Amino acid sequence: MASDQIVNDTVKRMLDAGIDDATILSTLADVGMDGAKGKAIIAALRAPAPVQAAPVQSAPAQETSSDEAFLTDESPENLTSQSQVSDMDMMKTELETQGEVHQLHQATTQSTLDLHEDKLNEFDTKVEALKQSVAAASVQKETDPQIFYRLTELENKVSGMTSTVNATFDVMRKVLETNRSILTSLEAKK
Repeated sequence: MASDQIVNDTVKRMLDAGIDDATILSTLADVGMDGAKGKAIIAALRAPAPVQAAPVQSAPAQETSSDEAFLTDESPENLTSQSQVSDMDMMKTELETQGEVHQLHQATTQSTLDLHEDKLNEFDTKVEALKQSVAAASVQKETDPQIFYRLTELENKVSGMTSTVNATFDVMRKVLETNRSILTSLEAKK
């Protein structure tokens, strides 16, 4: 039979890996340990207070029983439990990575929302300022209709003067072009 220390270490690793009691008892039964002693070992390892390990039976160094090889790190069950621990570690790492990605996504979304909120607040402020300007202009128009009439009259006169200046400019350009063509033809005749 395997030494008690090897059994205790193996059962402790199996418990740490989250393997259920039935699987652990089945493994202990495979190495020749009865169910009552297996339950006692599991209970002792789960107990919150440290429990003294049973005295270690010494075995000759050159003899290695198949039961001991079964409970060492090279046994298929231990390789399975190690792969389960490795899988659990990978899953924990993956979950932590996904959590970090989720937090980064939330932070990016929040900063984008904050930026849009700032832009909307700025836009709202500008709209309110424009409303106040329009309201002030309409109040001024209603309070002094004579000033509004004169302003409208002045705008009409400026518009008329602009049209007259543009027409005069066109006439002057045509006169200049005509003078050039006359000068060119006189110089060509010389």
